Amino acid sequence: MSKKILLVDDEKDILTALKELLEMEGFIIYCATNGKEGINVFKETAPDLIIVDMMMPIMNGAQMVENIRLDSINPEVPIIMMSSVVSLVKIENPRWDAFIRKPSGFDDILNIINKLLIK
Repeated sequence: MSKKILLVDDEKDILTALKELLEMEGFIIYCATNGKEGINVFKETAPDLIIVDMMMPIMNGAQMVENIRLDSINPEVPIIMMSSVVSLVKIENPRWDAFIRKPSGFDDILNIINKLLIK
């Protein structure tokens, strides 16, 4: 059975590219463009992993993660935080399982995804 991944990013180009690459790897991909929408999609789809951007409108990535960890039916879902502004993000945080600096190579992203899905 294919693993489901939720991608949450307000940058449409990144969202589209990552979606297409991960689908080619056999993952089922769901997308959202802000944290509030991401929470709704999470509740509807029950993904196996979430990749979320830090800086987004309406609800940022940290707020989305906090909501999932506190109020979720699956608070243990692996979460990868992404950001291009590393100075704004505490890279190691108990709320997320990994951090990806944008931009990163697809192989690096795929390695992190595979490690987290094997746990």
